[in-house]
Amino acid sequence: MQYSVLSKINLDSNTAKLYDQAYQFWFQSWSEYYKILDPSFKPNPDDFFRQDFVVLIHENQKIAAIHLYSIFDLRSQKITLQSYLNYNFNDIFFAEMRRQKQKKIMTMESLFVDPEFRKSAIGFPIAHVLACLGQRIFHLTDCDAIIAPARNDVKIAQIGYQIGFEALQKNIQLHGVSVDLIFCLRHRIKDHPDETVRNQVETFWRQVGTQTNFPRKIAS
Repeated sequence: MQYSVLSKINLDSNTAKLYDQAYQFWFQSWSEYYKILDPSFKPNPDDFFRQDFVVLIHENQKIAAIHLYSIFDLRSQKITLQSYLNYNFNDIFFAEMRRQKQKKIMTMESLFVDPEFRKSAIGFPIAHVLACLGQRIFHLTDCDAIIAPARNDVKIAQIGYQIGFEALQKNIQLHGVSVDLIFCLRHRIKDHPDETVRNQVETFWRQVGTQTNFPRKIAS
């Protein structure tokens, strides 16, 4: 299995093909999911193509899981009018971020795992591994915090709490499901408690060093 980090500003002919494949996986997966979760809602391609990073775990040409990250600067008082931030968070959340002087934030979004690659099939929980790898990406940016609306029905919030995230608000309703609005600061990041997850994170992260298109430092 491979771990790939894609950025729309740093594609070549090979990674562009994988990037397009990632879009198809993201759009089809979430389209099917929202038919069940919230039929009135459909994925917007803009929510994929605005991302600063698209990360994948894949096996040859088959995508096993995807996770998306965007960077926003809260020093802009109007930035929270951006559609994703405005829909998924609220004034209370951002007021607290600013009170804590968290100027730049990185979102974690749209985590999706193909059912064929559940833990029972491959021996480790991909969602846990992706969350930890996302924190590695965060360390390469100049952001102050990671934020996410983390679902409770599939225990995404619980993954976050294991690795240093905190809840600013709990049990907010989004698309008819309960989510916690969570954030993680640099000095609060913790190693995952499961050794299997930690080992898999290290295995995948070593692959990043061989990816010529991956920037060593990301700052904006």
